[in-house]
Amino acid sequence: MNTTKLVICTLVGAVYLLLIEYLWYAQLGNGGGESEVMPEFQWMILGYVLMALGFCMIYAKGVEAGPATQQGLKFGILVAVMFIGMNFMWLSLTDAFPCMGIELMGTIKNSAFTLVEMGVLGIIVAHLSGLSRGESSNPDNGGKDD
Repeated sequence: MNTTKLVICTLVGAVYLLLIEYLWYAQLGNGGGESEVMPEFQWMILGYVLMALGFCMIYAKGVEAGPATQQGLKFGILVAVMFIGMNFMWLSLTDAFPCMGIELMGTIKNSAFTLVEMGVLGIIVAHLSGLSRGESSNPDNGGKDD
């Protein structure tokens, strides 16, 4: 993936993550976005940019030949599996750290949301990168790195 496409994929991915998670957690989740504690947005934005950058770079290294939607969805679901695993690891700490407020139903809902969120992100990145037809930035996969 060339630098221009990487930057575009990263920025679009970061904006998508920020908006979809704002909608899910702040508007549809507990409190409707009315919290006494405000996040430090510079760190949140940096986190979304780094997450999107990593997602885009790893996608570019492992993309397979096939339709963009199919390849992006497959990659997004694979990434979601890692996040879902982390959700359940956090759940395991509930008894040790009750102040975290994590419970099973919330973990299941967040895991389902993560599956959809990452699947859609995969589709977005697949279409923006243009790599889904088998061109990869990994020379071992027969593609070329621009």
